[in-house]
Amino acid sequence: MAVAALLAATAVHADDTERATNVIQLGTKDPTYGTLAPEGFGGFDFNRDFLRGFANDSALRDGHRDYGYLGPVSFTNVESIEVLKGPISALYGNGKPGGDLNTITKAADGSPIASASVALDSYGLLRAKIDTGGPLGSDAMYRFNAAESVGHSFRDEFWKRHAFVAPVLKARIDASTEVSLSAEFASVAQTWDINFLPDARLLSAPVQRFYGEPSNLLTLYAQTVRLSIDHAFNDTTSVRQAFFVQHATGGHHGANYDTYGFSAPDLISPDGTQVNRVFEQERDAHRFFVSQTELSTQAQFFGARHTLLAGVELARFSYDFSLSLGEMAPIAIDAPRYGATDPSSVTSMTEQSYGTQTQVLYVVDRIAIPRANLKALLGLRAERFTNYFQDELAGSPQVRESNVVLSPRVGLVWAVRPTLDAFASWTNSSRPQIGARSASGRLFRAEAGSQVEGGLQARGWDGAVANTLSLFSIRKRNVLTTDPSNPNFQIDSGQRTSRGIELDTSIDAKWASLNAGVSYTDAVVSHDESVPAGSRLAGVPRWAASLYGSMKLPGPVPGLSLSLGLYGQSAVQTALPNTPLQLPGYATTSLSLGYSAKPLTIQLDFSNAFNRRILKSDGYSVYPDEPRKLDLTLSYQFI
Repeated sequence: MAVAALLAATAVHADDTERATNVIQLGTKDPTYGTLAPEGFGGFDFNRDFLRGFANDSALRDGHRDYGYLGPVSFTNVESIEVLKGPISALYGNGKPGGDLNTITKAADGSPIASASVALDSYGLLRAKIDTGGPLGSDAMYRFNAAESVGHSFRDEFWKRHAFVAPVLKARIDASTEVSLSAEFASVAQTWDINFLPDARLLSAPVQRFYGEPSNLLTLYAQTVRLSIDHAFNDTTSVRQAFFVQHATGGHHGANYDTYGFSAPDLISPDGTQVNRVFEQERDAHRFFVSQTELSTQAQFFGARHTLLAGVELARFSYDFSLSLGEMAPIAIDAPRYGATDPSSVTSMTEQSYGTQTQVLYVVDRIAIPRANLKALLGLRAERFTNYFQDELAGSPQVRESNVVLSPRVGLVWAVRPTLDAFASWTNSSRPQIGARSASGRLFRAEAGSQVEGGLQARGWDGAVANTLSLFSIRKRNVLTTDPSNPNFQIDSGQRTSRGIELDTSIDAKWASLNAGVSYTDAVVSHDESVPAGSRLAGVPRWAASLYGSMKLPGPVPGLSLSLGLYGQSAVQTALPNTPLQLPGYATTSLSLGYSAKPLTIQLDFSNAFNRRILKSDGYSVYPDEPRKLDLTLSYQFI
């Protein structure tokens, strides 16, 4: 964590992402990752997680806002992943004081690159990747990444085919101006996996059990384009203009759990032998545009060095959604037999369109006062947003509401001595709540959050060792919760609180590296009209610990490396209000053995080595994690 720069960030770098197929495998880097949605939830590799007790239902890509799981992210073109915490997260993030994820994509830097890899796992999933790049003349360069995966997983009846292409072009207009154009094209076709629900009867089944139909299908097609122009006026002042455009369409259809009461009043049959199902057909499309203008400069006055940043962000997001239901035969829980026929007709349940337009002004001043051994961050984010919502099936008129929110934040670092820093921050944030309305038809206030954080960081061995202790308290207000007068709608009167302590240790030597961490998080409902105060937030463990180490093995055979990953967490609740049903805690071990004899690299990964049964919750569904799995990856560098 770069505490000295007031950037509480843990980075997961390219050598780890190259072998990863989802962020769950990277969770050993930082225990505060928490529970993550599995690969393929709504696209490619990852999109959601818990940070410091709160679900991260949106993230960042190259500093741009990404509204959740609609836009696929592939590790194919990922350079690193930053776990942002503290004031910098609220300033550049999605208005969540607890933290955020920022995915840094591979850039074109002119270095000649040409590599390919192929991987096969023990469940029959085959993955192939290519990565090329280099100069295009004297003032231009390119980078091209592509990947395709096809095959099966540990889940019964599951198959998938994913394709991803990501070209990048960069040109130097003159000595002080660069233009970069990048794009991503993604195609997803796979089994729509309905996983489990928090029901004791369902959770008694093996983790591979599938209660949909083999014909269940999920599709997603997405196109993303980014354009950035960077110009340096001199050594201290520069400007950046960036544009981000994304369009995606997708949907799913097939058998799902009948939580609607469409085919039967209860989820489980009276004799406990069958689970009731419904045929579900969903279609969605979203469009997203962002313009981001930033001016940065450095100056010195009043005995302090100032790094000033001012930015303007204009964004527009729109989402169209439709849902239809039909009758579907139930299925046996213990010995499911597939082959139920789709209904001849379906009933439209909802057709909605909603979105938001935002205008944001943010100002940051990073201050260094050498005489006092102090560094500070002062920031203000002002946001005007206009939300809209329309129920097209009901034929109701479009509802629009606007609001203005201010989010100040302050951070301070004091160098107690050259190897010891004390830090503290106060972060205030707001974020629009879109896609929902009250029973009266009005839209909701922005969700407000605040965080107080403090801690210490000690360094040694010329910076090769860092130990960080953090204490935090986060409070969220205006949280959406069930309307007690009309359970089909929501109200914005909920409050949630998360308090915790985190201890992280990192060692980075020439021949080995080690990252270890332990966290305690008390995330509870502090006020709610329908849920008792003090209820634990679903999916959030009180205790989590991780250790990730890698080393180059000495001996007569050069090029050998070994990695070990350990992760464990305590039991979690599965729903609000809390029920006696909890998901048990677990500990898992992953091993990796590599051999590199340029240009060939062989990697053998052994995940969940002791074949632990692992179930994870996002507060609604329960996701089974992979049993023991073996991955073999062959990589070849042509340059």
